[in-house]
Amino acid sequence: DGAPINTNGDMQSAAGLYNSATSSNGDRSNTNRGLDLRSLGTDDIEKVTIVRGIPTVEYGDLTSGLVLIERKKGAAPFTLRAKTDGFGKLFALSKGYAFKDSLFVNADLGYLTGMAQPTNSFENFKRATGSVRIDKTWNGKNRLNWKSAFDYSTTLDNEKTDPDNSYIATDNYYARKQSFALNNKFSLRFKNPWLDELELTSKF
Repeated sequence: DGAPINTNGDMQSAAGLYNSATSSNGDRSNTNRGLDLRSLGTDDIEKVTIVRGIPTVEYGDLTSGLVLIERKKGAAPFTLRAKTDGFGKLFALSKGYAFKDSLFVNADLGYLTGMAQPTNSFENFKRATGSVRIDKTWNGKNRLNWKSAFDYSTTLDNEKTDPDNSYIATDNYYARKQSFALNNKFSLRFKNPWLDELELTSKF
């Protein structure tokens, strides 16, 4: 919805803890590196636009393309989606409200369990997400639009223990991430041949 998602590396490594070249846990040496697509809910997505090459400065300092995700807005009935198979479970609940004076409110909840290797508990992934979004438009001499969204995401990968993974000592693994985000986007469209639109986007 116009707010950038940081996909840069965090570079917080546990130096000296183990040799990442030989240890099977080497890929866990950095936290929050890149973007795990499993952390993004897909049931509230309305449109995805792919921009190849270097996009305009409107989208920031990007140098390798852009994936622009726009989420649903407007009135919608309660929608529940459930999916389960041998490699995961997914549940999603959403609802959209339309009020007078061009005001829309959308809310959704999601839960995902993913198992890259069902027999390896260390490779399981669980997360829960929630979102509340507001879209308000004022029509007058100039058109003002305000979009706001509060998003919450957390992993549920608490301490895992698997005595079968080691002959010497019991392996333990703990990982948890939490994310709060408040996005706001103001756009003012003019009826002016010299100036078309001003836009302000903020993310906390």
